[in-house]
Amino acid sequence: MIIIYILIACFIAWIWIDYFRLIGVYGKKNLKDIIITFLLGAASTQIVIALHRYGIMNLIPLELNGDMVNDFLYCIVKIGLVEEFSKMVPFIIMYLFFRSAFKQPIDYIAIAAISALGFAAAENIMYFTNHNGEVISARAILTSVGHMFYSALIGYGIVLVKYRNIKPAYKIFIVPAFALLAIFSHAFYDFWIITGQGAPSSWISILFFLLTVSWYATILNNALNNSSEFSYKKTVNSDMVMTRILTYYAIVFVLQFVVNAYVKNVSDATIYLFKTVRGSLIIISAVAARLSRFTLIQDRWEPIKLELPFKYASGGAGLFGIAIKGSSFKEENLNKYYEEYFTINPVARNVSSSPPRIAYIEKKMFLKNDESLNITRVYKDETRQSYDLFLLKPKTKDKVFFKDKYPIASLLRYKDLDGMDLSTLTVSDFGFIEWVYIKPLEAEIAPANSLEGVLLPQS
Repeated sequence: MIIIYILIACFIAWIWIDYFRLIGVYGKKNLKDIIITFLLGAASTQIVIALHRYGIMNLIPLELNGDMVNDFLYCIVKIGLVEEFSKMVPFIIMYLFFRSAFKQPIDYIAIAAISALGFAAAENIMYFTNHNGEVISARAILTSVGHMFYSALIGYGIVLVKYRNIKPAYKIFIVPAFALLAIFSHAFYDFWIITGQGAPSSWISILFFLLTVSWYATILNNALNNSSEFSYKKTVNSDMVMTRILTYYAIVFVLQFVVNAYVKNVSDATIYLFKTVRGSLIIISAVAARLSRFTLIQDRWEPIKLELPFKYASGGAGLFGIAIKGSSFKEENLNKYYEEYFTINPVARNVSSSPPRIAYIEKKMFLKNDESLNITRVYKDETRQSYDLFLLKPKTKDKVFFKDKYPIASLLRYKDLDGMDLSTLTVSDFGFIEWVYIKPLEAEIAPANSLEGVLLPQS
């Protein structure tokens, strides 16, 4: 069974390694760097083992005894501190000897996270061997992902020092502060699992885990926003990322079922499968949805907040009025046309005979709650010498594509916004004209002399 457990542990790690490949829109990670980092991370578990084997940990007079203060200190020193230090050793090796792996802010977070995934994979093999299939899903959903979250915090501290404009006097404290946050977070999660022993207190760990999902999404978003290769044309396909994560975890459940059926019997495996799916479905869905959604705004730094990955949406949006935070891919359907020529075409049938107009998105602007609008030139003829300015807002609800191919957007009136605070405005402050769909410029368009005045001019 050991070979099976190794393969399952590696597959769990692959879920999130592939995730980095999917969101790494500003340059794919070199496969060699991923493999080296992962193997070093797996080997770093030997640091923890050696500290225990040779009695070094016994020099610290802390053992679990049921006292909350003592046990929490134990989790901080003998778990959080030791394991986070061990997981950062591969990061340091990579930085010293494979400097080319660090090109963009996201790389610092990815290398720290992949090292943690290697550590978690090696740890998972030991847990699977001792507990068989009973812990596969829990280790895949919570523990492995948690290891990745905590180590990424240290990587993010380095990102802040290197890429954010921070006063020199404060920079020296940034990395130690995030290292302490990683250690504390790791210890806090483990503390309630260890002391809870399946009691309601263990749900505190799960709630805290969901809070760290938002942290992780924020630091990834900030890293992407501050890439030197940032472009609004490059997007993260949230639907594809979410589907991939959910598919991977469905496979994890199948693997768990097969192992339990082999070790025990099919009946017990089936009961355990339904039990674990029921208990973890909300967690998996929240993680997959939140970590697939990014609000890409160049040079934006969002603060890390203690918040859940979902929110109550006024107006009943989302399931039971609950919506996942972050922008969906539907909001970004127009991004591939950013700073490109294309044509806009009326959706309404009563104007369907109207010829298209050549258009060009020249700039994005962000309103209240980071709602985006695209400042768009709509040319009066094919010479592209004169144009009117309009705003395009991608359609995000119901039918968002025309003929399942061309993105639909609302055409809005443009107005001079000099001196206005955009953060106070909403889409309703701009006059709606009509729904249009976007086609590449290569599509056949009408002769130049028939383009004049098809759409309403700006007012």
